[in-house]
Amino acid sequence: MFSDDDFKAFIKYKNAENRHFRYGRSIRRYIRENRDLVEMSGWLDWAYEESRKPFVYGKPLPAWTEAQWAEMTAEWEKNRVKKS
Repeated sequence: MFSDDDFKAFIKYKNAENRHFRYGRSIRRYIRENRDLVEMSGWLDWAYEESRKPFVYGKPLPAWTEAQWAEMTAEWEKNRVKKS
């Protein structure tokens, strides 16, 4: 129900989304581990804002239907389980 090009675009989107959320988690972890240092340097507010930025994908996504989105998500999850 979806083409190879659609799936490649979906994978790029999901990888970008994962990178964004890993980046936010790493900032929050750094804040937890080094709170005194971050607070003393005056970067605490910036760090919290940076870690909570919403994900914005830089490229326009194709107009996928809900069914296509669900199928690609299922295929992507299936491939992720294989690699682990």
